[in-house]
Amino acid sequence: MQKTKLGISIGFMGAILCCAGMFMGYTATLLLAGYIILMEDDVWLKATAVKVVSIMAVFSLIIATLSIIPDAIGLLNYFVALFGGSFSVLILTNLTYFLQQVVSLAETVVFLMLALKALKMDTINVPVVDGLITKHMD
Repeated sequence: MQKTKLGISIGFMGAILCCAGMFMGYTATLLLAGYIILMEDDVWLKATAVKVVSIMAVFSLIIATLSIIPDAIGLLNYFVALFGGSFSVLILTNLTYFLQQVVSLAETVVFLMLALKALKMDTINVPVVDGLITKHMD
């Protein structure tokens, strides 16, 4: 079983990285991914580090894009309130919050699956992210 320079198995380090992406946010994940990319020699582990950070960015982008809708509705409401009126599209706002929760749940499931696969030094296919990784890591 291959080991990292820290003395733990490569698969376990990959699982730790996936769990960091799921629970710890960008700071801890970027520090750990940066360490892996700069200090470790294993290609699979480096690709996993890039994949985890990329997946985090994709899910954050989706959630940020969805949050534009209720923010725009709120902005219109404040503008209309200047003239004594009220503006609200409650169904659209609630649908957006529902979709954000669905995306958040999907993110958790993806990272959990990645962590479990990483223990065996395997991965799941995420077509967009995998395409970018293979294109830019060669």
